Amino acid sequence: MRISVCALRRIRAKGRPSPTARISCARNAGGGARAVLVVAALLLFGIAGTAYYLLRPHGGSSSSLSSIIPSLSSIQTPLLRLSGSNTIGAQLGPDLVQAWLASKGATGIARETTKPDEMRILATLDGKPVSIEVKAHGSATAFTDLAAGEADIGMASRAIKAAETRT
Repeated sequence: MRISVCALRRIRAKGRPSPTARISCARNAGGGARAVLVVAALLLFGIAGTAYYLLRPHGGSSSSLSSIIPSLSSIQTPLLRLSGSNTIGAQLGPDLVQAWLASKGATGIARETTKPDEMRILATLDGKPVSIEVKAHGSATAFTDLAAGEADIGMASRAIKAAETRT
């Protein structure tokens, strides 16, 4: 069983933490915000890296306007699939995706709710319609969807549990 430093200080002070214990515990409380920033940075780097891999030239022939470009709402295969934490996926994840698409010069960026806690970010990138899927059903789904090949990026607002490491 793990007991935090703050809890030990409260026990020693018989339930009433001293003023110095309050200050020290308040300083340690900021770690959650730092963790969210780290997760956001990792998510952004993951999106950028995956998109670079998917969008880089592969050679072969390209038919720019020779085929009919499907409408944005009829895109079948998403460019990226993010799955996991609703803490991240409700607002932060989609905001990062939209900012990343804008930084790449995408136009017509819009969100489309597909189901409860699920959305697609739609845009036109290099003249082609693209979509990025975001499913925000909880951190546990990040690990299961990654293992099942149903997500490219897993969003987790907590550490992975030992039971979740087994596939």
